[in-house]
Amino acid sequence: MESSERLQPVRDATDSPVERAVIKSPGVFANGTLGAKQIAVNEYITGFGVTRNNWSVECINLSAVEFYDERGLLIEPDKVVSHVEFSGYQFSRDSPDQVKQRLFDRTLLHTSNSVHPWMRIDFVEPTFVSSVLVHNRSDRNASRAQGLRFEIFSAVGPVAVGGSTSRHEALRGVLDVLGLRNLDCLGADHPAAASILRKEISKRLLASPADPTVPNLLSLLPIYDNTEQSDHEFDLIVLARYVNILLDLDDFVPTTRLRFAEKVLRRKSDIAALFDFSNQISEVRGLAPNIVGSNHTINRSKRLSKRADILREYSALESILSNNRIFLQVAYGTLLGFIREGDLLSHDDDFDVIYDSGASSEEEAMAHREELKRILNSTGYSVWDAGRYNLHVKRNGVTLDLFPMWVSGTEAYIMRKYGHYEPLSARNLFPSGRLRVDDFEINVPARAEDVLAWRYGQSWLTPDPTFGWPWELADQ
Repeated sequence: MESSERLQPVRDATDSPVERAVIKSPGVFANGTLGAKQIAVNEYITGFGVTRNNWSVECINLSAVEFYDERGLLIEPDKVVSHVEFSGYQFSRDSPDQVKQRLFDRTLLHTSNSVHPWMRIDFVEPTFVSSVLVHNRSDRNASRAQGLRFEIFSAVGPVAVGGSTSRHEALRGVLDVLGLRNLDCLGADHPAAASILRKEISKRLLASPADPTVPNLLSLLPIYDNTEQSDHEFDLIVLARYVNILLDLDDFVPTTRLRFAEKVLRRKSDIAALFDFSNQISEVRGLAPNIVGSNHTINRSKRLSKRADILREYSALESILSNNRIFLQVAYGTLLGFIREGDLLSHDDDFDVIYDSGASSEEEAMAHREELKRILNSTGYSVWDAGRYNLHVKRNGVTLDLFPMWVSGTEAYIMRKYGHYEPLSARNLFPSGRLRVDDFEINVPARAEDVLAWRYGQSWLTPDPTFGWPWELADQ
């Protein structure tokens, strides 16, 4: 085929299985494992997009997207990609360059929750692509891939990807569900329409807490802003009821599900009040007042009640891996809790561990990671990739989060923020210390306080449940 022929626009999206390929089930192979979906292209293209079209509030959450050339070889994205754009990115503080770097690192592609979420990858110039390989997550969130649509952008006249839903469209969708379509005459931007909608949704939320459509209705409002309703406490109570509903549906809820109300949740005191109200509502409902939140998730804390189980599983894993010359240290929020408070943090939703496999480079660490997975699978653990680097390891109902590290010369490299490794003196980590917790002993860094200051800043001794909050707080 001549290059001039290849430069013709791709086929109309309505007849082409390439542009509108839909994952009916999330990348399921014949053996039942969750993996990847390959999309045949064989065209010169200017980019690639992912979207979903429905009225529920959802996200796009994939492990990686890879492009292959005419020889079937991987195209390095930093050679061809000029721009990566999302409808809203979960890691809101990442700069556009950091978002693009996640694509290059094959780390995690994760939009925030919204109506019609979308992502778009633009190329520097028309590039021949034989196929695109979309890697799904391989953990409990793999089902998020259901219903995704993929779009190929032609080399002549870029085709717009789904795009964010306009305020008018979102309002009309809410009006239809509420049976208030007559309000549409007020106009999408009319403050009265916004105020009436919020009051109607709030009434429905409080009157019908078991209605599964209510949480979606509340999040659909792209104009949720405390300036449109003067009673700030009322807003917090409505949001607290919303939190209770979400936790009735799922054990762990991404904190980003509250991003639509960031103009209400503007300060640390607002976050604290939200969880106070959430727990008051739980008590009225006859449930334990144990709702907590972190920058990752909102959950009903079971960490303290499961402490013995967690420490028992950590000790067993430490024994198994030390026999294979792999050594563990508790890290991040888990280390912070034990050093600062002598216990697990009540709002923490994972148990963080770094492991030393003897690697001296990132490449060697990643090779050792594959061997680690084999060892764990052979000893009865369920193992899944939680990103490019870390692994989630589960046995007996307890999940541990394992992060690789490597040592080069006098520097140790560990993850300082998600997806980004940075050096610190290896003397801060080794030789490991032993910390006794109840009837167990755990490995901790040689200079744990210095490691915590490196990771969390000099204020690490001051508790801050909103550390790393997914949107900017006024008093942060």
